[in-house]
Amino acid sequence: MINTIDKISNIDKSEIGGKAHSLNKLMTSGVNVPNGIIVPSSYFINCLEENKVIDRIILLSQSVDYSNASSLCEELQSIVLSCEISIKSINELALCIQKLNDFVSVRSSAASEDGELNTFAGLHDTFLNIQNNPINIIEAIKKCWASLFNERALLYRIKKELPIFEGMAVVVQNMIQAECSGVVYTKHPIENKYILVESAFGIGDTVVDGKIKPDSFLIERDTLNVANSELGRKYSKTQIENGIHTVNINEDTETFSIHENVLKDLVVMCLRIEQIFGKTQDIEWAYDGTLWFLQSRTVNF
Repeated sequence: MINTIDKISNIDKSEIGGKAHSLNKLMTSGVNVPNGIIVPSSYFINCLEENKVIDRIILLSQSVDYSNASSLCEELQSIVLSCEISIKSINELALCIQKLNDFVSVRSSAASEDGELNTFAGLHDTFLNIQNNPINIIEAIKKCWASLFNERALLYRIKKELPIFEGMAVVVQNMIQAECSGVVYTKHPIENKYILVESAFGIGDTVVDGKIKPDSFLIERDTLNVANSELGRKYSKTQIENGIHTVNINEDTETFSIHENVLKDLVVMCLRIEQIFGKTQDIEWAYDGTLWFLQSRTVNF
């Protein structure tokens, strides 16, 4: 069944995926995580079975290799996107999303995603600022399911010797109307004595997708002092006003996107998150007057 993020603690990770599992751990530890629901991977499997395509999916998945990943990814995704979702599932989803805001994010959460050995960072799809109604959300959920077979994801699975076909859960969360957002590595990939903070104006897709060069900060782990600050090249931001659109902000490129007080609070919270998971973390965050944490995954440098 569909559950809220805070109610999945005792559900097997294979049913909710790595992203949802880490979000639950954050939320139940008192960290600010946007409210949302988890559509478990069993809905994906059941949909394939009800549409009588699961055998075809399994057969194609077993034949994927480096030489045919490009062509088979298109066929696999086409099969998933052509599936019809049952009225029972639609009705349950419609009831659950009533408690969410008018606009939401819809995010993939594969079974092996965001684990200690495999991250799948950026390989499966996320859809931002989706208007909260069953038709739009179902379309985005199907696209998340289909992103299990993104070409880059297939190549990553081949390289890591992981199953091509596995469960794919989906996270539907309230959209944060962020003033600034970005990524924190609780240990710098080269200089481990530092925390690396990256920040930009607007929502975080510009940072995560490498669309701009963000502001960056090196923070000393032992003192929390700022060792170095570097202005990025933030020539645009993604802002939410009646839909997502990119806004040029050339005049703001000489201004840091995050205030020093928010930066300090962010670093303190990220070190707390590192303690929660017990390992170095790659953390996505957003700020709208409140600090929100959108994802945390283990990284090994």
